[in-house]
Amino acid sequence: MRNYSNSQDNHRFLVSEEEFLAWKAEPATRAVFQLMWLWAEALKDQWSNGVFQKDTAERTAEANAAGVAQTEVIEKFIDLNYAQLKEGLTDDYE
Repeated sequence: MRNYSNSQDNHRFLVSEEEFLAWKAEPATRAVFQLMWLWAEALKDQWSNGVFQKDTAERTAEANAAGVAQTEVIEKFIDLNYAQLKEGLTDDYE
């Protein structure tokens, strides 16, 4: 997997809003988002079924935090809009 944060030329891969919206509408993108949504729902189901319960309160808290963080990242990516993409790629670099 390519590490985009360490590109030799420090090039930012900002696309136009039209390109971004077209990408989000692509069937392959929609399928990936659907799978990611299913993963987030599975994490929520696991949490409600006690899968993150561990042998100590500290380990349980850590497991719960990890599950919540994973779900939040998935949902944030699925809900990403062009303004967020542009802000994230241009912040401190313009």
